[in-house]
Amino acid sequence: MVIDGAKGIEPRTRKLFEVCRLRDIPIITFINKMDRESRDPFDLIDEIEKTLALDAAPVTWPVGRGRDFVGTIDVDSGGVRLLDGDAGSAGGLRKMSVADIAVLNPNLDAAALGAELDLVRGACKRFDPRALARGTSRRSSSAAH
Repeated sequence: MVIDGAKGIEPRTRKLFEVCRLRDIPIITFINKMDRESRDPFDLIDEIEKTLALDAAPVTWPVGRGRDFVGTIDVDSGGVRLLDGDAGSAGGLRKMSVADIAVLNPNLDAAALGAELDLVRGACKRFDPRALARGTSRRSSSAAH
């Protein structure tokens, strides 16, 4: 499922989601267009959880937004994938500190990025590949759908 970073969940996406849910089809959600003006990622997660009754488990987190977007960071490992290809081989992750990432773009606030990552790691569910394979990433309160 792809969600627009500015628009959030659109009507056609919601319909597709309902079809997947009825059939217990595993759903992975991608939020795209973070390199453009977009909504706050926490607001998007909140919309996904409330509107679709899913437990969101972020695997990656945007590093910057809009013009300041430079790539993504793996929530668990801290590996960074940069837009400019500076992460090494295609698709490769590079271990960097939040301060190192902020050096890449002086408009990034290293303290704010670090706080966001701490919040994601502490408040969001961890990704569970078994739950995904079963198609059971929905909240228990909505299991009787």
